Amino acid sequence: MAPSKLHHLYVLDFARHFPEAEVHGSPDLPAKRPDVPWKGVLDDTPAPGWAPDLDQCLVRGNRYLDEVVFLHRETRTMIVADLCEQANAEWPLASRIGGWIAGIYERHGPPLDMKLLFRHDRKATRRTVEHILSWDFDRMILSHGRLVESDAKRTFERAYAFALDW
Repeated sequence: MAPSKLHHLYVLDFARHFPEAEVHGSPDLPAKRPDVPWKGVLDDTPAPGWAPDLDQCLVRGNRYLDEVVFLHRETRTMIVADLCEQANAEWPLASRIGGWIAGIYERHGPPLDMKLLFRHDRKATRRTVEHILSWDFDRMILSHGRLVESDAKRTFERAYAFALDW
């Protein structure tokens, strides 16, 4: 699974090592990576193989961010790549400074540049955030930052309050 056009680097290696695996990617990836044997393109509808366990949502409203987020229903865990990030003291100094400038140092949310890009289509951004907030989740796993062990829904709602005001 490659959930965004920014998270795909080792998908081809994986597909070569596990040729029986079904490789799915975000909407922009087949054009960006025609070398990968894609089985499917991710959208708002989970594939039959994981539909009993996962829900998913294509992030809309940001012309740069091509991401699909997931909800593992049983554990009430949302899984994101870049939709929500958090820089912290464990990061290298330059990354901590970048996180501070981006407004995500020791707090979860979209970096400033991504937040600004969500203004491209405010209505679509709001619908995406409302859809995600309709899920029942308490934990959040993210690619960049600390796991949110509890109260993740409120953390996400605070991070995206700007979109709910649109």
